[in-house]
Amino acid sequence: MTIRSVSIVAIACAALVFAAASAHADEIGGYAQDNVVNLSRAAGAQAFRAQEAGTRPEERLVEFRRGVACQPPAPTGLQDQASTLTDTVLNGPCVTGATVPLNDCGGAVPVPPLWRHTRAVVTDPYGPYTFAAPGGCPRDMLPVLGQADFRVLPIAPSSVQVQPDRGWVLVNMATIVLTDKADQTFRTTLLGYGLDVVATPTTFTWDFGDGSAHLRTTSPGHAYPHQDLTHVYTTLG
Repeated sequence: MTIRSVSIVAIACAALVFAAASAHADEIGGYAQDNVVNLSRAAGAQAFRAQEAGTRPEERLVEFRRGVACQPPAPTGLQDQASTLTDTVLNGPCVTGATVPLNDCGGAVPVPPLWRHTRAVVTDPYGPYTFAAPGGCPRDMLPVLGQADFRVLPIAPSSVQVQPDRGWVLVNMATIVLTDKADQTFRTTLLGYGLDVVATPTTFTWDFGDGSAHLRTTSPGHAYPHQDLTHVYTTLG
């Protein structure tokens, strides 16, 4: 078999699939209780921040404040303790004088539960505060980094290497391919919160440009003599 050199053969390119690691956060959402939707920690933090950046206090029909909860009745069965928080010191002293202890956040200042009170029109007085969202540690207040948020990060494309690297490759001989598996770290902002996001490549899809089936791997490839990814070009082009 004659080995022929090929000038400007289509060199492989690799598409990377990344996994994101972000700060822990509860899913934004809520649950219904007494015709009121209670917010998760992250959604509560978002609502509180929206209030601070929104209308003036005298124009609000709904107002949020954070405060210590009064000791609730003992939960029964599988009842979530958060759903039993019915009163707060914002409405006056606790009847029993006992308040619910705040979280131990390992030295960080804990965040009290969130409460809301409402009025029908701006000339009406506010009603009593009702439970809106649980408190927690500052890390629990972070919003969720979703796929849509991840996709807008400026992730650099993969840099493909081939061996031998002459700007062309040999026909009917194995060409070694490899790329970079380094993490990429980004500082971004989500709903007003600063987040550090680490993008870690997990899978690689190789398109060798010659019409052959794409190769999907978990390895980024390795250089000679430890190569594990190769491709043979069989025709000029």
